[in-house]
Formats: sequence, C-alpha cells, structure tokens
Amino acid sequence: MEMFENPYQSPGDLSRGGNGVAASRERAWRSFRIAFLILLVPAIYNYWAFDTYVIAAIRLPGDLVNLYRLGNVLGFIMGGSLIWMLGLPVLELAARLIRAVLATGTDRGSWLEILYRSLSWIAILALPGAVLWGVWVFAFYQRQVDFYTISWAIGIPAHALAACLYLPLIYRWFRLALSAATC
Repeated sequence: MEMFENPYQSPGDLSRGGNGVAASRERAWRSFRIAFLILLVPAIYNYWAFDTYVIAAIRLPGDLVNLYRLGNVLGFIMGGSLIWMLGLPVLELAARLIRAVLATGTDRGSWLEILYRSLSWIAILALPGAVLWGVWVFAFYQRQVDFYTISWAIGIPAHALAACLYLPLIYRWFRLALSAATC
C-alpha cells in the first residue's frame, strides 16, 4: 500500500534528492503523459471539425486540400511528439527559471518536488478539461453556437479548472520561498 504525504506539511519537510525526487518525477511524467493522451482525443476531434469546416467553407481544389491536410497532420504529429518527449523537461526549465528569478534562496530539489506533486493531479484535471473542450467543439462546429457565447460558457469553467493546477503550485512555491527567506 502506497503511503501519501501529508498535504499540510511544511514545504521545508519535502524530500531532498535521492529516490524521493526521482520517484516523484516519474509519477509526474506518467501523469503528464496520461493527461496528454486524454487531451489528444478532443484535440483530434477539434482538428477534424475545423478541417471539415474549412474545407467546406473555402472549397479548395483537390490537390490543395490534400496538401493542406498533409501539412496539418504532419504539424499535429510533430507538435504532439514534442509535447510527449519534451513536455516535462520544458516545465522543469520554466520552474528553474522562475526559481532563479524569484526564489534563489530555496532548495532546487524542493522547488522541483512541488512542481512534480502539482503535476501528479494533471491527469485527473484533464478528464473534465477534455469534456469541456469536446463540448466547445461540438457546440461551435456542429451546432453553430455563437463563438462568444460558447467561449464564455465553456471558457470560464475551463480556466477555473486550469487554476486548480497552477494556483496550488504558485501557493506552495510562495510558502517555500517564504520559509527559505525566514531561515
């Protein structure tokens, strides 16, 4: 049975180095990739709906349609591959830059551990995010709901959902920086 950490523990109590950070990083990677796969479903649906809409609206010649689709599919595959392979390293780089600018006195391992813990929730948050995205695509492309109406109706809950990920992260980093500044 896996033991979970106390969510109310001090940021200074986070494990430093060793297998703890490596295990947290591995869980974060797994959660990040699961979230990617979950969000890939509405992304493909969005691409298909957009492609169908554009092809019908513009009425391109057959050769241009094939070239257009080939370029989009290749871009989709390349972008997805980059996210799959470099998503977490890019987030780690951003976290290190934020730490270097705003919290130089904090322990690097603890800073990244907070990132990894926050990312462990990303797959759970991706499920309702994928549903919201799918509803937006359906309403806009299949039901022709006004762009602003559907963007407000879906955008606000979607952004609130994203805030469930980044606000706790920012708060924990802030607490860690404060605890490092008082030591």
